[in-house]
Amino acid sequence: GNFLTTAPLLNPTIQLSAPAPYFTQSTVGLEISCINAVEYRIAEGSAFAGVSFQSLANGRASLNYTVSAGDGNKALSVQFRNASGVVTTASLNGGVLVDTQAPALDISNPAAGSIISQPITIEGVASDASGIARVEIYLNNQLVATKTASPYTYNWNNAASADGVYTIKMIAVDIAGRSTQLSRSVTLTHTPVAPDTQGPILTNVKFNGTALAD
Repeated sequence: GNFLTTAPLLNPTIQLSAPAPYFTQSTVGLEISCINAVEYRIAEGSAFAGVSFQSLANGRASLNYTVSAGDGNKALSVQFRNASGVVTTASLNGGVLVDTQAPALDISNPAAGSIISQPITIEGVASDASGIARVEIYLNNQLVATKTASPYTYNWNNAASADGVYTIKMIAVDIAGRSTQLSRSVTLTHTPVAPDTQGPILTNVKFNGTALAD
């Protein structure tokens, strides 16, 4: 008989045709190979159910594969089969990181419309499938901090700042270069709001039609 048809499946591999830290599209190029294999099939993770084997010429192939919708890391595996029906599996090291969306960003402190009378910590929350490259923090369009890792915070010592309305702005930039911007306004006042020590002023008060004394 033919030795190659009964020999073990050797060196099963799957790799990216053009490796990259992330991809901005869902279709990627793959290179697959396995000595003695005559067929292959590819799936995300290990979801091979319902995926048909395809012919594999000379034990290798170059092809495009479209991963599932949505950003995130996609695990890919390939199964090879020889002429005797023996199957072996290989997985793509690191998977495929798809990033098509701008970062998610929120200013968690202070709340919009806040009245501030003392130093505070400006805080933001940012996330992205490919990772956050940096978060920039601005006060009235002046860059005051650039953070490359969480926590994305800035300690605003406003003791010497003039009273008034201030705009806090954050810009989150992901590794792909896409950005998200968010702004909110707060009011800084070093003079505490005077407490209301006066009760309500009532006039022309009547009871059963009879006027009461003011």
